Amino acid sequence: MKAIRSLLPGVIAIIVFFGIQGCKKDENKPKGDYTLLTQHKWKVVATKWIAEDGTERDADVAECRADDLREYETTGKYNLHVGGNLCYDEEISRSGTWELKNYSKVLHMYVEGVGYYDEQVKELSETALKIQYEAAGNTIEETYAPVK
Repeated sequence: MKAIRSLLPGVIAIIVFFGIQGCKKDENKPKGDYTLLTQHKWKVVATKWIAEDGTERDADVAECRADDLREYETTGKYNLHVGGNLCYDEEISRSGTWELKNYSKVLHMYVEGVGYYDEQVKELSETALKIQYEAAGNTIEETYAPVK
């Protein structure tokens, strides 16, 4: 009995050590695209226009868009929170749905008052969301940063 009692603190220490090490391994696992997209809101920080002839032009992010936030909820709901600087008088926040498709390369969206559309996901990481879509004969590439 005394031998068991003398070994008990050592056994408890080993269990605690390996239990803590197990938790650390989970923290170091890379996050999936779904988690990366939903873990915070996103704010546009850069815009690039690519004309049909391939000419690229970096465009300044319009002040009225710089304070807007995109939010992708874990439930599949999408929210566009329009900030205080409106692009036009009737501009409103909108909601809809989102879904990652084609191995997370396509962000399929439905936005109330706009309809369905797809955005190509060019980059998705802890620090950036880069999407690309077509508008008026141009390809628009937008880079978003997480809002923490």
